[in-house]
Amino acid sequence: MPQNGRLKPSSDIIHSMGNNEKLEDIILKTVDIPSIPAIAAKVLAITNNDKSSIDELEKIISRDEAFAARILKVANSPYFGRSRDICSISTAMMLIGFNNMHSLVVASALKDLYKKNTVYEKALWEHSLGVSIAASILAYKTHLAPAEEAHIAGLVHDLGSSVLLNCIPNDYKAITDKAYRDGISIIKAEEEFLRFNHCEAGSLIAKKWRLPITMELVMAYHHKETIDSLPKNRDELDLNICRIVKAADELCLDIGIGLKNPNTSATLDLTDIGIAESSIQDIKQEIEKSYLEHTSDITI
Repeated sequence: MPQNGRLKPSSDIIHSMGNNEKLEDIILKTVDIPSIPAIAAKVLAITNNDKSSIDELEKIISRDEAFAARILKVANSPYFGRSRDICSISTAMMLIGFNNMHSLVVASALKDLYKKNTVYEKALWEHSLGVSIAASILAYKTHLAPAEEAHIAGLVHDLGSSVLLNCIPNDYKAITDKAYRDGISIIKAEEEFLRFNHCEAGSLIAKKWRLPITMELVMAYHHKETIDSLPKNRDELDLNICRIVKAADELCLDIGIGLKNPNTSATLDLTDIGIAESSIQDIKQEIEKSYLEHTSDITI
């Protein structure tokens, strides 16, 4: 089975963020990190093994009716531009691609973490969907990364927020209330309450789940002011996906898809991915239109 370095998780993401062991201890004392669902663990084990085969992957997926249905739904969505029905897992896997199958497992597991029982949970899920759509549009326009990879990375970028919301719902409501009341970022409010933020929590979860390096980086760095803080030894494609997801996140917060940026005076600067200021309004309109048209079709 094809394998490349970008699919291997990095063990040093958390340990490059300063005061490392203490930070990890603080997070683990606060957050009960969930286990990755059994089907996801099995599929990730297969896709991480160079000696595994497509047939093995198909057998595992086919045994889980719910996950198989999600794979087929994605394969038949307008996002992949199909005009005919895809009804077999093997055909779906060929269409979606190996790297995307690997990531789709995590996205599927993430969907189960978003319980959407509260207004904020629903908004967080809608925001993640919006970022996934925006990331795919930006990837297509800039040619910096495959749109499919950017789509999945955008979908999972706020895993840390979802886990925090489920683990400490009352505290997290206080955090979000403070952010919107005081007009500060969620990151700043989290750090005032918890001494860490959802990016650091998401990165630790990615490490514990042994996720692809792209996802680890996206979760850790999507709120950084610049990519200068990213590890210098990373593949340029990984860095580009981080740039794209960061931009997609900022656009969706500015538009107000699911979540709204508490700081209404914030300005958008997408020059690091080659998007001129004069193009931003048109891109925002395209994201809104695509979100409204395709949300129900590309969810997993």
